[in-house]
Amino acid sequence: MAEPALTNWGKKDEQGKQVRIEHRTAYTRASRTAGISLRAQTKAAGINVTLNSQHGLRLSHRLTQGTQVALQNGRFVLVGRYGKGPHKLNLSKSGISVSTRNQLGTFNWLKPNRSSAKLWGIQVRGKKAAQMQIIYGVFSLIGQALYAAGYVLIMIINLGMWLISKIWAAARYLGHALQVKALDRRLAKAQKHHNALLQRRQTLPDVWTKTLEASSHAQLLASLVWILSAWGRGEASLEYLAQLKTTLVATLLEPGLVELEVQAIQLNQWAEDFDAQKPLDDELAILGLLGQQLAHHPQAVEIVYALDEQLIQPKPTKLQMMMRDTLIKFMELSYQPLEQEAIKLNNE
Repeated sequence: MAEPALTNWGKKDEQGKQVRIEHRTAYTRASRTAGISLRAQTKAAGINVTLNSQHGLRLSHRLTQGTQVALQNGRFVLVGRYGKGPHKLNLSKSGISVSTRNQLGTFNWLKPNRSSAKLWGIQVRGKKAAQMQIIYGVFSLIGQALYAAGYVLIMIINLGMWLISKIWAAARYLGHALQVKALDRRLAKAQKHHNALLQRRQTLPDVWTKTLEASSHAQLLASLVWILSAWGRGEASLEYLAQLKTTLVATLLEPGLVELEVQAIQLNQWAEDFDAQKPLDDELAILGLLGQQLAHHPQAVEIVYALDEQLIQPKPTKLQMMMRDTLIKFMELSYQPLEQEAIKLNNE
């Protein structure tokens, strides 16, 4: 076993601090406060016998766990220390006291002058130790208060972040629910309007119905082009035909160019007899009849795309959008509105 350092320098206690600086062997002890002394110890009949060159003869015996009685040069000594952990109950002839051990040393709550403090291996007792313990305690309380405040602040921040995440999730859910509800209302309104158009479709003048049912593919295309492009933008003048003819070249709608002027004149004549009390009903009912005529055409979807790209885009009017949706409905086609697509993306 290695010999301890001459003054215990570098040796650590259970708390990792420098132990008291002193020189101690089996028979000698030298320290800053006690000086140099010779010491011998033995045990006889259960009694510990200690002889010290400075303190004389000491006889001691342990009565119970933590309790010891002794005779020091004929003077009776009673020592008791009870408790586990840093807090101890102390017993002596002069009474009872309570002490707490900390990293600086030991602080006696009832008898502060019996406190001890140790810095860098130098131990201090008495009044100076009590003062050092009080200063240490004040700084410890400040440190613990700052630590507690930091811990509470972190808890508040975490709670705030948790609440924000929950509020954000609830807002997204509410927004989604409102979008779905608004879309349901629009679809219900559109369905109600469609049912009204179906009834109006059945009461159109026979000459209109028979004329459209007997129309050729080119005549149907020409009628669709005029209604969506001209009526959809509030136009009824035949001067608008020249602009349309340049738009429809090299598309699926091109066959309607031949019949465009004739169909435009005919539709404008019919428009003179529209019911003024029910705006748009006659226009949309005629559009619905045209859609039914093209419902089973092999290029029905392509025709709708061509109408949308060539006549409605890039800045469609609200009436054009309504006409497009009505046409799609009567052609028995289905599509996903932009609102539903946005909701689907948000859910993903």
